[in-house]
Amino acid sequence: PKGIWYEDLATFPLFYLFTNKIDYIPLRKYHYIIRNSSITHRDIYDIRCKNIIQALDRLKKYFDKYNKLEELESLFVTEGLYFGTQASVEFLKKEDYKEIVQYVTSIFPNCLNNKIVHSLGPIKRFYLYNLKHLYILHLLVKVRKLLKK
Repeated sequence: PKGIWYEDLATFPLFYLFTNKIDYIPLRKYHYIIRNSSITHRDIYDIRCKNIIQALDRLKKYFDKYNKLEELESLFVTEGLYFGTQASVEFLKKEDYKEIVQYVTSIFPNCLNNKIVHSLGPIKRFYLYNLKHLYILHLLVKVRKLLKK
């Protein structure tokens, strides 16, 4: 879809609905360009970070149409709750953060019991289990960002 961030998230999972088989080829053929203005490399908050809701909602509509909504739960946890909230956590945009968390948990109320959560590393699990503690998450995101430098 044009005009929103997370266009790859809004598109790639749809392939699952229209194929009988997906296979793995151990070749790196996806060329990813990292720009300073990208979602994950910014110094100021951009309201377009909330576009993740539009991307997830687009997926929800398609998967719901084919009665496969439950197959999105892991993706909503990792992309919506984990990656999707980090910008609003980092910049303490409480309302935007709440909106993303509320959106995901309204569709999948028990998503933190999803098996994907238990398979994540300890920092990601800590982050997800502390979604109600914005300031703890803010500190975690800031420390991780400093450690990456």
